[in-house]
Formats: sequence, structure tokens, C-alpha cells
Amino acid sequence: MQALPVFTFANQAGLDMLETTLVALQDITLDKILDDHGRKSLCTEFPQIMQQGFACLQGGLCLSSMGRPVSYERAVAWKAQMGTPEAHTLARWISHSYRCYLGVELLKSGAHGNESVLKSLWHQSDAIMCCSLKALPVFTFANQAGLDMLETTLVALQDITLDKILDDHGRKSLCTEFPQIMQQGFACLQGGLCLSSMGRPVSYERAVAWKVLNEEENAHCICFMFINWSFV
Repeated sequence: MQALPVFTFANQAGLDMLETTLVALQDITLDKILDDHGRKSLCTEFPQIMQQGFACLQGGLCLSSMGRPVSYERAVAWKAQMGTPEAHTLARWISHSYRCYLGVELLKSGAHGNESVLKSLWHQSDAIMCCSLKALPVFTFANQAGLDMLETTLVALQDITLDKILDDHGRKSLCTEFPQIMQQGFACLQGGLCLSSMGRPVSYERAVAWKVLNEEENAHCICFMFINWSFV
């Protein structure tokens, strides 16, 4: 191995993350994109990489070629979801339940296979997130827009409870509409404000909540879609 490893190949997502091109890629050394935590983690795991051919590194920050921080946890989130059968199943349940209750398609036409449904859901511009049916609902899934809105990651998502992102108006509105969601299967919520996990106010034009059914037609979770959201 060279004293300073340089990148020799990257797919489009890798080039986007590093903010570079295939031509300029080989001018970037590995140490330049890692923060101190990343360098220490890599040094610790490097013997395992050489012996076993792989290693799992903890989430952290790296730098793009322009010097901007990039979460490599986010960079691999989509890849991780694509390989999870549970995520494919949940995406299918979300889409099917939305169509059954609201009578329209949630996703663009053409998203039929499991992978296409999850991919379309993941890249949907509206924030879509699911929470558990518990006394204190916690989030269990979010698409990329949902993670961006909540300013969190898939790993940290399940530490966020629904009540923490709603303001007083949102809580009252949800309490009023919750019986309708459970009885009729969905409810349309007025626009308002909520909070990201970092406490930043987020405005949304309107929201839709619907009951997600599993294969046995039992309620699995509640899904929310925040439409035309933006940070205030």
C-alpha cells in the first residue's frame, strides 16, 4: 500500500459526495477527506481490513474535495436501505395503504417492483416518515427528505418521539384527527410549524397522515407526509 492512499475509482454517488470528477479523483488522498475521528477509526480497523477484507466504521464526518463536511453515514444510508428486505416490505405497505385510503397513487407511475417502490419513496421530495403505534410514538422510518427535515440519520431516528417535533397547535390537531386516522384510515392536516431534532422550526403547507396496513390488514404504523416543507 502507498504511504498516502489515493482514490482510484468512485461511482456517481461517491463523486457527488467528494464533489469531484473521475479525472480529478486520483489527486485526492484518503487522509484529506477524513476528520480526526475517521482517521483514528480507520487506523484501528485497518489490520482487520487487510486480514478479513472488510471492516465496519462508525458514523462520522468526512470532507468533500471542496472542504465541506459530508456525513458518510448519510452517504451509505440509501445503500443500506436498498439491501434490507424489511425496508422494501414497509415501502410497499406505505404505498399500498395510501392508495387504498386516499384513492390516488403516492408515487410516480412506473414504481412497481420492490426496489422501484423503495427508491421512489426514498427520493420523494415531500418528507415521509413512519411512527410506531405506541403510547409514546417513536419514528421508525423516514425517506431522505424526512431525515433532512428532522435533521437526523436513520441510526438516530428511533430516538425521536412524535411529540417532540410538534408544536402545541400540531399536538392539538393530531389529537383531534387521530380517531379519524384509526377509523377511516387517513386524515388531512392543516399547514403549520414543527421542529427538527435540532430544535429548528420547520414550516409545511399541509400534511397527510394515514394508517399503514401489513399483509394481514392489521395496523402496522402511522405514516406522515409533510408537503412543501422548509426551514423557517
